[in-house]
Parts: sequence; structure tokens; C-alpha cells
Amino acid sequence: MQQQTSPLSEARMQVLQRHLLSALRLTEETLEQRRNPEAQTLLADIRTDYELMLDYMLKGFSDPQRETLYHRLLRRLYALLQDIDLSRRITDEGLYAGANQMANRRNLSNDLIRSVLEGFVADMAMLSLEVERPEARKELYQRHQSFMNRLFSALWTAPQWTDGDRRFYEELLLSPMIDLNDALLMTSAIMLAVMNLFDVNKLLTLIHVYRNATDEKLRQRALVGWALALPQDGSDLFPELDESLQQLTADKDVLTELLDMQKQVFFCMNAEKDHQQIQKDIMPTLMKNNNLQVTRFGIIEKEDDPMEDILHPDAADKRMEEMEEKIRQMMDMQKAGSDIFFGGFSQMKRFPFFVQMSNWFCPFYPQHPDLHDVNSRQEGGKLMALLFRNSPFCDSDKYSFALAIASIIDRLPQSVREMLGSDEALGSVQQLEEMRTPAFIRRSYLQDLYRFFRVFPQRQQLANPFEAHKTGDKCGGGSYLFLCSGLLATRAAARQQVALGWFLLQQQRWDDLHHLLQRLPDTVTGTADYHLLMAYSCMNEGRTALASECFQRVAALSPDDQRALRGLARTSMMTGRYQQAATAYEHLLQLAPGRKGYALNLCICRLKLQQTDEAVEELFRLHYEHPDDKNVQRVLAWGLLCQDKLEQARQEYESLLGDQPVKEDYLNAGYCQWLTGNIAKTVELFRCYADMDEGEDSLQAELDNDKTLLQAHGISAVEVALVLDLVQSFPTQERT
Repeated sequence: MQQQTSPLSEARMQVLQRHLLSALRLTEETLEQRRNPEAQTLLADIRTDYELMLDYMLKGFSDPQRETLYHRLLRRLYALLQDIDLSRRITDEGLYAGANQMANRRNLSNDLIRSVLEGFVADMAMLSLEVERPEARKELYQRHQSFMNRLFSALWTAPQWTDGDRRFYEELLLSPMIDLNDALLMTSAIMLAVMNLFDVNKLLTLIHVYRNATDEKLRQRALVGWALALPQDGSDLFPELDESLQQLTADKDVLTELLDMQKQVFFCMNAEKDHQQIQKDIMPTLMKNNNLQVTRFGIIEKEDDPMEDILHPDAADKRMEEMEEKIRQMMDMQKAGSDIFFGGFSQMKRFPFFVQMSNWFCPFYPQHPDLHDVNSRQEGGKLMALLFRNSPFCDSDKYSFALAIASIIDRLPQSVREMLGSDEALGSVQQLEEMRTPAFIRRSYLQDLYRFFRVFPQRQQLANPFEAHKTGDKCGGGSYLFLCSGLLATRAAARQQVALGWFLLQQQRWDDLHHLLQRLPDTVTGTADYHLLMAYSCMNEGRTALASECFQRVAALSPDDQRALRGLARTSMMTGRYQQAATAYEHLLQLAPGRKGYALNLCICRLKLQQTDEAVEELFRLHYEHPDDKNVQRVLAWGLLCQDKLEQARQEYESLLGDQPVKEDYLNAGYCQWLTGNIAKTVELFRCYADMDEGEDSLQAELDNDKTLLQAHGISAVEVALVLDLVQSFPTQERT
């Protein structure tokens, strides 16, 4: 059953389609169901202004500002609808209700926010001069963290912003007078707000911070924020947003960064699959070769076996080589973009620290009040410094690691505790230069986000940017596919979208590729790249004929494109157009002389076209050059069968059946025996084929496909039916 759209959602849609009167009526219907005096007053003001406009027009007056006024009324109503929706969530949903209560907006003015944030920086500077006051420093961080938790809640549940709000937060976030960590946390809160309830001023704030920030961490966090919060479809209701994005996409560096980020998003979404690979292929070796043992008294080091050096002197070296190889494999996965730490750290988010929503987005800093117990130990303090300075983890994983160590540090062997402060504590650490790159910073923050939306207990109350939309039998195209947004559909961005298409093809993200192809602009849909991507997508969906047409279009645009010719040849064979396939393979052999695969497929096409002598002559040459290639031998045997050289064909099939045969070998060998009159052997071979295919239906279909061959040798339809009956009636004999 199709889910009904609420009056609130329908009203929002009507506003975006510029139908003000319909939207007003639906908004009134919404407010009849939910009493909201403030919203009703604002709605009455909008209706009054609209009625004045209608009355003015009815009296025949000309108003040059009519378009502008109508647009403003739509904007006012849209903002009101968003705030009505926010009010509904605060009433009905626990996460919003708790955040709204914590925010306590009555005592949270812009002046107070600026004063507290700038005052914290000044207080830290003063305390840095007073080394002997650790308690004062602890109290300062505790008080400030409490305020930031409150501000975070206020921001992500904030009503629609005015232009003045936008200017205030842009200046604040870019100000050198506030702490960078505070700016980063506030940026995440704004991202969550606009991601869940669109607000053009919040989105523009993120875009402007991205364009103007001098710190790379802030810049990348703002980029992730606005990209994942982009609406999938554009609207002329917000021309300033379209203008801002047009300016961004005119910059080639921005487009490159967007494409790189888009790929990183997909690597994050592969985290579970990568974890399974690590668990299956890597962790067993690492666990087998580690030198620690968990006991009821703690973790102890295993004692070396004194006999091993005598009986197996090279065992230790082999274990070390195995471990190094698996670690290298895991590091290669990380360099390729995989989130190799997700599986382990996603299980370490049950500490009370992660109950506080803002902590999921809090940049790692050793002075966080919840890390006080870890910092109080000498080894813990060293570990905090190492995590902060040089580790491969994202911020939430750093907190997980630190809290986990704090809970078991007393049970660790002394040698392990001593190692915690060394550079080897985290294994292969990242170089500082790499950690400062935009790609590393962005990837780490995306991993923080992915963990939050996969593990946070109340995540279901929030829009998940990593969640695919289900449309019919397809599941693809959510907020994560931001390069598909209609707001980025410019000529310049289209090139990045095509590059994304090839990436999706490589990753076999078929539903996302299909979604992308449906949304590519007209400037792309006539290109060779588009037709190639469409062809591969159609092949995956089983639409072979349409795929063949797409390959033909590419071949017409670029006659020597081997990808198009290969696809055209393959799809032509699949649809029975063997002459077209043969022509394509002949062209491919001109472009790549000597390619065995092309030559073999050309021979198959010629056999289908009854150009038997020419095909067999070429097959003998291929068999001579590649005597161990079973596929060449199979096609040669079939060619000999088509030439009525049954004895030679029988010998080839006997050779194939004696060396790891495939099911088709039994079928074709059965044909050979049938044509020589050996019905008993034919039935035996067909029975083997049917058993391997788990049924006789396929055998019936194959006999129908090859009826031309059978009829040419005088085998009637009655004989075919009798042989099928014999196959079904007789038990399988022992295979040789």
C-alpha cells in the first residue's frame, strides 16, 4: 500500500512548486491537527499579505514588485513549515526533545555565545602561564565542554535562520578569536540541522565557511557538511544557493575535491564488507601469531617454547613473515580508501562517553573532561599525546581507544604499559605530512559520520546521509550521492559525474550507476562515455538488446574504441546476430592482432554462420599455438562435428572428458555419439549433463537450439523425444 503524504509534506511540496494558495490551505489543515499559537499568528500574517496582493491585483493596479513579493511570501511560508515540522519533532521524538531541553535557548543569545567562546580562548592563554594550577585547568575544560554540549544541541535543533543569523555564525566560525575545536563542533551541528530540516541560510553558512576557511580541518568539515546536505533536486525558491554553487563549480579544484570526496563516501559505505574480508583473510593469521594470552588475572605474555628452536628453527621467522604480509595487505586496503578500523571500533562505542550526542562529533583533544582518568596515569598521558599527534584513527575511534585502554590499563603486562607512550604503541602510525592533507582529514571525518549513523542508538530519528532510497527493485541514490544533485548539474560538474560513473561501474554499484545515468544532464547524454556506461548498466539488468544498441552508438562515434567493439560483439552473439559479431571481432583483430580471445570468438561466429571450413582451419592454428587451452579444444571439437569429421571430434571429446570436463562437454560429446549411432553412449552422456545441470529442462532447451544440426543428420523430432525419455528413464552410469 502506498504511504499517504502528510499535509505538512504536501504543503512543503506546493511551496517548492510555487503554488502559494494550495500551500496555505494545507498549512491551515496541519495547524488544525496541532495547536501552535505562534505558528498560527505567522500564518495569518502571510495570508493577510497574500489577500492584499490579490485585492490590489483585482482592482487593476500595476505593481512592478509583484513577482518579488510573491517570492517572499513563498519563502516566509516555507520557513514557517520547517519550524512547524521542528516543533512536531520536539514534541514527538525523544532525541529532539532532549536536545531542545538541554539547549535552553532563553539564555543563549548571540552575544553570550561569542563572549563564552572568545573568553575560553583567553582563559586558556592565561592558564598556560600558570603551570601549577591543574585543577583550575580541569575545571575550565569541564565548564566549557558543558557549554559546548548545550550549544551543539541548540544549533542542530535551531529554527530557520535569518540572514542576520547566517552572517553571525559565518563570522564566528571563521574568527581567529575562538578555539578551532569549537568551530569544528559547531559546523557539525549545523550540518545535522540542515540535513534533517533544510534551511538555506544554514547551508549557505557551510558553503561560505568552506570557501573562506584558512584551517584545512574546518574547511573539509564544512565541505562534507554542505555536500551531504544538498537537496537532490533544485528549486528556484533559493536563487542565492544556485548562484553560490555555480561559483563553486566554476573552480576545477573544487570539482576535483568533490569527486574525491564522493569516492571516499563509497569507501566508507563498504566498511562492513571490508571488515568481513579482514576477519576472514587477515585476522586469523594475526591472532595465531600474537604473543599475548588473556587469562582470568589479566593479559600476560606467552612463554616461548624451548623446543621450537630445535625442532623448527625457522618457525619464528615464518610467523613474522606471515604477520608482516597480512599487515601490509591491511595497509594497502587503507591506502586504497578502505575503512579498516570500522569493524573493531564500532564495537567500542558503548562507553557512557558516547551517550552524549555531541561527543560523536567532537575533535579529539587530550584535555577532554571524560579522558581525565586516562591522563592521570603516566602511560595514559603519553598515549593521549600520541593519539593526538600521530595516529591513523578517526576522532571517535581515538576516544574509543583511549577509554578502552583506561578500563584495562591496570591488567596489562608491564612491558605493554611501558610501550604505550612509544611511537610503536599504535603500530604503523601516519606521517604528520599525510595527516595534514585534505584527503586524510576528510576521510577521517567521514568515518566519524559513518560510525555515528551506524551505531548511535537514536540514529533512527535522524536522516541518514548514507542510506539508499528504494525505488521499485532498485536501492540507490541517497544524500550520499551528492554529485547527482540537480544543483550541481552544470557543464563543468557533468565531467565529474561521468568520472563517478566509471568509478561506480568499477565498484559494481549498479543501482547507484542506474540512478546517476537517469540524472545526467543533456550535455552528457550524447557522448561515448554515457552510451558505454548505459550499455554496461543494461547488460547488468539483462537488457541485452538495448545494451547492443548503446555499443553501436559508441562504435559510430568512435569506430576504433575496443571497449565498444568488445561489447557490441558480445551482445550480438548473445542476441544471435552472428554476422554483426563476426564483423566486430574482425575489426578487433585488426586493432589487436594475435589476441586469442578475439580469434576464438570469431571462429564461434563463423561456425554459427556455417562458415565451417574457414573456422576449423583457424581453430587448428589456435590449437597448435595453444595446445593446453581447453576452450580452443572445445570449439575445435564442435567445428569437427559440424564438418562431419565424427571420429576426429570423438577423440577430442574423449580428451576433454578425461581432464576436468565442464557440463557442455557431456552434451556435445553426446551429440557426437548420437551422430555415429551409439544411442546407449548418447543417453549416458546426456544423463551426466542433466545431472550436472540439476534437471532435464535445460537438456530439452539445448536440443531445441541445436535442432538444425540434428535435422541435417536425419534425426527426427520423434527420435529426439525418445532419447529424452531414455535419459529420464535410465539411471546415471559411472562416469569415466
